[in-house]
Amino acid sequence: MSNTITTFGLIEDDISYREFLRDLIEKQPGWSVVFACPDMGSAFTRLQSQQPDLILLDINLPDISGLEAIPRIKSSAPKVTVMMLTVENQPERIFECLTLGADGYHIKGTSAEQTLGAISDMIHRHASLDAGVARQIISALRSFEARGASEILTIRQREILQLVARGKQRGEIARLLGISTNTVKRHLSNIFQRLGAHSQIEAVNIFSQLQSNG
Repeated sequence: MSNTITTFGLIEDDISYREFLRDLIEKQPGWSVVFACPDMGSAFTRLQSQQPDLILLDINLPDISGLEAIPRIKSSAPKVTVMMLTVENQPERIFECLTLGADGYHIKGTSAEQTLGAISDMIHRHASLDAGVARQIISALRSFEARGASEILTIRQREILQLVARGKQRGEIARLLGISTNTVKRHLSNIFQRLGAHSQIEAVNIFSQLQSNG
């Protein structure tokens, strides 16, 4: 992302929520909204000339769904980070969004402070999932564990992945588990290798998908 200005694209048909996001973002130093569109048609037109660092994408749009838009955005602007916005909190929809390439998922209706925190996490490339969403993923991980997940990940690796899903950083995970940060890094490296993942959120997504398809 840019070293000085972080740019945003808003794709949201609810004008009040779109303006809420624009106002929230524009008040932050170094953050700038380069476009705010009510549908994907107008957004794709803007993307031809302006590719922001982060797109906040509503899942329900009037022309095409946000789900359909994710791979198209990633294809035309592969470096753009996409964070989904929705009122839904259904595990299958969460998994579908992440599988299609979304980088994060935020439930509408949370406070300005929570929304700002989620956006900040996304900017810094941390796994950004709403607390309720994280609980769904953790539940999926535990369910899969009961059905023999030990064949894929060790108990310690599953513990670490559950803490990642809660938004914990490596130093905090190390403190909570009584191990060193280097040990956490080593476990994460092994998790990535076993799951074929390249990031923490991708590892959580892959493991959760295995549970949902099992």
